Amino acid sequence: MSYTLKPIIRYLIPRSLLTRFMLIIIVPVLIAQLFAVYLFYRKHWYNVSEHTSNIIVTEISQLLSDLNNNTLPPSGIYLNLEYKYVNKPSSYQFDKYIEELEILKKSLEEGLGANDILLVDQGRNIILYLNNHGKTLQIQLPYKAILNPTTDIFVLWIVFLTLLLLSISLIFSKNQIRSIIELAGAAERYGSGESNYEYKPSGAKEIRQAGIAF
Repeated sequence: MSYTLKPIIRYLIPRSLLTRFMLIIIVPVLIAQLFAVYLFYRKHWYNVSEHTSNIIVTEISQLLSDLNNNTLPPSGIYLNLEYKYVNKPSSYQFDKYIEELEILKKSLEEGLGANDILLVDQGRNIILYLNNHGKTLQIQLPYKAILNPTTDIFVLWIVFLTLLLLSISLIFSKNQIRSIIELAGAAERYGSGESNYEYKPSGAKEIRQAGIAF
């Protein structure tokens, strides 16, 4: 089986030395960056999203307490929460999976001890329905309240840093390969009988040694 794979591997490996150099540089960098993004997403991002959700749960808990103590009107705005009593809506199915809402719902269920919480994503706003002593309370909050801005910043920084490092690597690789190309050109010209071709060894130490030996 290894014998049959050799032609395929040989076909997939680029012939150009510059391309091979770039693959040697790009592949480890991409693997390292993807691993860093994965660790950030699984650790930092989730923890920050959970912390943000817990803050919202604390605000909602205080809102419910004030409503039950009749210190707030039945509808209005509390902090960044817009609330009012409405008829109980039918079940809602998300068009796509939104993990921030799932984290918020989990925090609400744990913080408020309720299991009939309904979250609806409406673009820029989140509509929350929950049961408060037999009545359905609708709470609206901006979607950005649960977003983690550091996620986009971190990903943009990773992309920018990767492109910067790859650009610098490409410049150095081209300079090193240029000396090899010049040596190959000198050997080709000399082999074709062009004896007056001027060649000056350059590049890395090993390449200069090969040029001097030639």
